[in-house]
Amino acid sequence: MDRAKKCLASALDGFRNHHKLEMELEEKITAEDVCLTGIVRHGFPDEPRCMAYDTVQRLLAIGTGHGVVRVIGGVGVDYCLKHKSDAAVLHIQFLMNEGALVTACHDDLIHLWNFRQKVPVVLHSIQLTKEQVTCISHSFQSKWLYFGTERGNVYFVNIATFTLSNYTINWNKAIDLGVRTHPGSVKAISTSPTELSKLLLLYEKGNVVLWNLQTKEVDRFISGQARCFAWHHDGRQFMCGTVDGSLLVWNIRKPGECTQKLQPHGQRCSPISQVDWKHSSDGEQLIIFSGGMPEDSGVSPTLTIMRASKSITVLELDHPLIAFTSLNASPYSSVSQQPSAIAVLMKHDLLVIDLTTPGYPCHENISPMDIHESRVRCISYFSNCPLDLLGALALVGSKQRRRGFSDKPWPITGGSGRDCAMGHQELLLTGHEDGCVKFWQASGEHLQILYKLNSGRHFERNDGMESHEASHAVTMIKLCLDSRLLLVAGQSGQLTLFRFAKTESSHEITVRRRKFSVLDGQYYGT
Repeated sequence: MDRAKKCLASALDGFRNHHKLEMELEEKITAEDVCLTGIVRHGFPDEPRCMAYDTVQRLLAIGTGHGVVRVIGGVGVDYCLKHKSDAAVLHIQFLMNEGALVTACHDDLIHLWNFRQKVPVVLHSIQLTKEQVTCISHSFQSKWLYFGTERGNVYFVNIATFTLSNYTINWNKAIDLGVRTHPGSVKAISTSPTELSKLLLLYEKGNVVLWNLQTKEVDRFISGQARCFAWHHDGRQFMCGTVDGSLLVWNIRKPGECTQKLQPHGQRCSPISQVDWKHSSDGEQLIIFSGGMPEDSGVSPTLTIMRASKSITVLELDHPLIAFTSLNASPYSSVSQQPSAIAVLMKHDLLVIDLTTPGYPCHENISPMDIHESRVRCISYFSNCPLDLLGALALVGSKQRRRGFSDKPWPITGGSGRDCAMGHQELLLTGHEDGCVKFWQASGEHLQILYKLNSGRHFERNDGMESHEASHAVTMIKLCLDSRLLLVAGQSGQLTLFRFAKTESSHEITVRRRKFSVLDGQYYGT
């Protein structure tokens, strides 16, 4: 009996051993086992095209030329919504306080996004076959979305079902029947603040009409001059920015003539491309517009801020202006209010200007929009960075960055950031073409600037040298976390050794000349 048990046990052991040999796995990892994937995108949105703001949820959305929508909010809220195609996002509109937004793309598709859930998705899409969208509009709590086309027609979309309505405003019904000239595309649509059945329409050739949705009656105000408009909160007046740089105020009951004409910068000015008209509770008006400068003042993009016709401030911008939007406190357009700030979207930058502080300083952007302020030439990444080093960089950097910025908190505070799953501290260093080195906190999903170091200020430029030889561009960064030594190499052959100190010090710097050769990205001295 014992012998039989031993034989059975031996047979089972042999079966187990044979099974183990067959289940052995190849432990060597090959290229097919891993892949790189994008998780987070940092820096300014590539090719921005449009912008929208949700007044209730305090979120800002930027549409780009590659099918991406960037949604920005409070600390840690910076997400990208990617369409299936790379078609440019031409127009964007929030459905305020609904956790949804509408995008119109260059491929003639209109999408309804839902970002209430963890992973934003497109709920519905409408494909246009014969016309292209030129503007979209939606009023707070309205059941309808309006969009105009390049053929001059206005269509209506039911928000609940996201289907087209049979109701259409054809261009030949909105324009005087005696006029045979096509007015061009629809450039803007806006609902009256006090009468939701009335739509103000602006056409490409400067025609402005007020359409009654119930009676299909139309009032025509201006022909061939308007480039933009903005409602007064009482719903009885609106303001037009014109082709000659003037501002015209119209009363909806007197379509025959304007009631007021303003020329903020005199006669013979450039066209006003966008205007906003606000009033405070005590009646003080605030007018913000882009363009409208004298023709001999140059081509620099500008933004003008007027208060009660007494104070006029012109802000000269560094990049071409795409759009601006007021950061209002209330979503209701029928109440008097003055925005605390305005968001200004430019070709290569995003500014949020404080309107409550004299001089109109900018808010410090909490999102890393300036990572490519000067072209990045090299990067260096460090994990498990000492916490005291990060704290020291943040402390010094906060004093460095506060100069020139508004003291008010960042006004775009919507959303909630996801908790970081990393248990260690990460540091990213970027070397730039202008000779500076930037230190970034990279522990979370989004980069946060800690400190900016200018490595090129210790060297003089030689006018006799070629431009590439005299460049202070940073080409290599080496940091030792233990000794706290930083070595920075520049394009023109300069090497700078920095030592981190707990206290600020001032002393002479010794410059030594050495001959170096570079092989495979490494410096060798002779």
